Amino acid sequence: MRERYELVIVGGGLSGLSLAHALLRSPCSGRSLLVVDRNPHDDEQRTFSYWSRAPTPFDELAIRSWDRWLVRGAGYERRVDLGAYRYRTVRGADFQRAVRPALRAHPTAELIEGDVREVRDGRERAAVRIGERWVEADWVFDSRPGPGDFRRPDGGVLLRQRFKGWVVETPGDAFDPEAPTFFDFRVPQRGAARFCYVLPYGARRALVEYVVYGPDAPDEDLRAYLEETLGVRDYRIAFEEHGVSPLSVRREGRRRGRRVLWIGVHGGRLKASTGYGYTRIQRDAAAIVRSLERRGHPFALPRESWSYRFLDALMLRVMARHGERVAEVFGAMFSRNPTARVLRFLDEEASALEALRLALTLPIGPFVRTLLRWLVLRRN
Repeated sequence: MRERYELVIVGGGLSGLSLAHALLRSPCSGRSLLVVDRNPHDDEQRTFSYWSRAPTPFDELAIRSWDRWLVRGAGYERRVDLGAYRYRTVRGADFQRAVRPALRAHPTAELIEGDVREVRDGRERAAVRIGERWVEADWVFDSRPGPGDFRRPDGGVLLRQRFKGWVVETPGDAFDPEAPTFFDFRVPQRGAARFCYVLPYGARRALVEYVVYGPDAPDEDLRAYLEETLGVRDYRIAFEEHGVSPLSVRREGRRRGRRVLWIGVHGGRLKASTGYGYTRIQRDAAAIVRSLERRGHPFALPRESWSYRFLDALMLRVMARHGERVAEVFGAMFSRNPTARVLRFLDEEASALEALRLALTLPIGPFVRTLLRWLVLRRN
């Protein structure tokens, strides 16, 4: 390691490596760059799924690309045509194999394994403590979990989105490779929003994932969905993934002093009401690079929409208090609206009129009760 770098990225997960990749493909590629990763194998067994209508940087790595979804619940099933959008899944191992060698081969970039113990802001530069050694940097991008990520924000709601997934292989055809299941609410809700999704990589291989907003996602629930709901009883588990995503709407800004910027989860890149973050992370990396190029600093980023923050906060409260109604909400959203409108809304790109039209198609009861209770709590 040198004693000083222009750019230091703390963390080599999705957000850190996406930013590094964007920097290397920009006019900023000549700047000295250090990426410090404590656990280089942490994301290898994970998958990143996303929808988009425009190309994104790693589309060529996708295991599969789909142009339709199935949305299922108690008493309904809808096949959703994605139109101009495509839904893709990228394996974490493939993502790392694409980015890490490029970093190591670049003349001004370094990728090291190390434990960042402290980041100090400063007037002229920041300082990063890696083990017992300090390095200086003009700008630091910190993707580590923040101290409050798993604490409920003041006056707000924190939901833990827990997921457990198995990639299963079957001796005979068991899945439709052209039709992934985006939401399947045909699982016991038990007072908390729960659903499964199925991403078929082929007729005999698929990722089957169980998601719950609250308590753990036990193996027996995933097994029951696979065997009883889908009717797949003869299978082998090739590998599994699991994790927890903290979902909340926080007030603190991303800028930490003069020289440090939060990225990733603590930088608010997870969509609070859905837990999706892949395309938000890619857009954020591009915006940071543009700011560095045009302004000479990384802080000239698009402002967050207050209206979408409010809607996310309201949806989180509905999920927390009326988890059993979430299946009905998402079923109405996809069955009563054009798919493009729903995806623009979830991407925070819908116009105010589109958002209003979508809102009017949803069951109003849980939202009104939640909003009234929220207003009473704020007044008190």
